[in-house]
Amino acid sequence: MAEAESAADRRYDDARYLAASRNNARANGAIYLGGYVVECLLKAKLIEKYVWLQSTRNSADLTEDRRPIWFLCYRQHDLDELLGRLPEVWEQIEAWEQRGSNRLSQSLKQVCETWAVYGRYATRSHDIDDANTFLGKVKELKPCLR
Repeated sequence: MAEAESAADRRYDDARYLAASRNNARANGAIYLGGYVVECLLKAKLIEKYVWLQSTRNSADLTEDRRPIWFLCYRQHDLDELLGRLPEVWEQIEAWEQRGSNRLSQSLKQVCETWAVYGRYATRSHDIDDANTFLGKVKELKPCLR
């Protein structure tokens, strides 16, 4: 879990560095890394929920009911699928929204709609303003995804 959170922090710093360059050619990279931050934090939550993921590095050793969770954690990159296994994240976001962070659920939905692991191959070019908007959403989500 700590490894995934640490990776999220490092990738967030990388994304902010790319966005700070103000170079439109780096915008897609900043967005990709920003989405990866959310993925890492969700995977940290998954590992926290399913503690056995910390010690199981080989899917062949797993029962049929555990194998899909292992693959989701270690081989897949779908934010919506991760959230499907983590309904408590939505509950946590609702709690934060009741305390005044009223856009978190909207931000998380937008991040999920915008980001996919295949973005690293995207032919559509974003601009640096798109990247900064996306990273702003990631920044506001980070505390409640820990």
